[in-house]
Amino acid sequence: MRALNLGLEKNKKRENFVKAYRKHFTIQDPKHVVLSDLPFHTGQRVEALFFPKDEESNSHIKELRTLFKITQELPKAKTISEEDIANEIEAYRRGK
Repeated sequence: MRALNLGLEKNKKRENFVKAYRKHFTIQDPKHVVLSDLPFHTGQRVEALFFPKDEESNSHIKELRTLFKITQELPKAKTISEEDIANEIEAYRRGK
C-alpha cells in the first residue's frame, strides 16, 4: 500500500492535506470485495474507486516509450534545444 499526500494549492497548512491510499489486489468474487488493513478509523467516511489493471494497456505504454526513444534519436530531434522546447511550451500556453 502506498500513501500519497496531495497538497491543496490555496492553503498549504498541514491539516488541509488530503491523504490517498492505493492498494492493488485481485478480484476473487466480483460480488464481494474485502479490503483489510486500511489506515482509516472506525466510522470514518471514505471513497473507493476501482480501476482495472489492463495488461494490454501496459504493452501500449512500453510501445509508446520505445517510440519516444526512437523519435529522440532522430537527427532533427537532436538539434532542438531546451530553450526551443521552453519557447514552444510558452507559445502553446499563450494560445499561439
